[in-house]
Amino acid sequence: MLQVCIRFKFEVLIIKLQLIMKNIFWKCTRPTSFPNLIQDVLIALPRILGGLLLTIDFGGGKFGMPWTDAEAGLHLFQVAAWFPEDVASFGAPFSWAPWFFAWMGAASEAIGGLFLVLGFQTRLSGFFLACTMLVAIFFQKWGGGTWGMLPAMSFLWIAIYAMVLGSGKLGLDYWILKLKRADFAKALPFAAVAGILALSSCSSNRAGIYIAAGEQFVLGEQNTGSYTLKLRNASDTLVGIRAVNKEDESFSQGFGIGPRSRAELKIRGSEKVYLINHSTKEVKVVVELSKQVQGMRYQEIDSLKQ
Repeated sequence: MLQVCIRFKFEVLIIKLQLIMKNIFWKCTRPTSFPNLIQDVLIALPRILGGLLLTIDFGGGKFGMPWTDAEAGLHLFQVAAWFPEDVASFGAPFSWAPWFFAWMGAASEAIGGLFLVLGFQTRLSGFFLACTMLVAIFFQKWGGGTWGMLPAMSFLWIAIYAMVLGSGKLGLDYWILKLKRADFAKALPFAAVAGILALSSCSSNRAGIYIAAGEQFVLGEQNTGSYTLKLRNASDTLVGIRAVNKEDESFSQGFGIGPRSRAELKIRGSEKVYLINHSTKEVKVVVELSKQVQGMRYQEIDSLKQ
């Protein structure tokens, strides 16, 4: 029994970690919105031009890419032999692992530059590029005066803009968000699997479910028998409860659970339940079932049929 409950707590933790990872991923992906297309064009031009210079010349010259000059003798994703020696001359901590830092720096320019051109994970690419340019400015170019530091400073500004603004509409990040599935189980399948395991791993069928802002937890989609559902809102905001018929999504019962409040429902085998978070922050609902229930997943509220 102790092992089962330890497993239960671990799986509940997995659910929360998956939700945190999902929220961080989409927040990093979501670009800043601008009302006019010309504004998107203006922020895209330096990102695309700078990315091309990085991936073709600055990065591609010392990191193996498909377009790297054959005379460089570099395989795909291979760093030039001279670069780790250059990095080691910067002193600690770079001299402790020069090949690692050299590979990361060159990759941030070559691969990160390509990602900037495409507008893919623009903020993350900008972050790694900014780190590389800061190292270049303070450890490599500092003694060369302003003109010597100018290329690294220019790429640093592009990286900062990329971190702050994202890709805009002229980038893959924007279209990935447009096309992404509302179903969290498809976006992060393991989170849904962990959710099912967490609710069924202890004999009491009791678990804390974390629901991200603007999402809902669907319960009992594949269940065939009736059961009792006890709920406790462990958060400081209202959580919506909506039971619908599985076949036509017609409404059968529903209400809201106030902060720190409890509720109990009798759910028929023909029904499924939505735990809905309309707030702007994550909520926690403690769920207790009278028996094991099959069919659970996360999805965005927009996908709920009214």
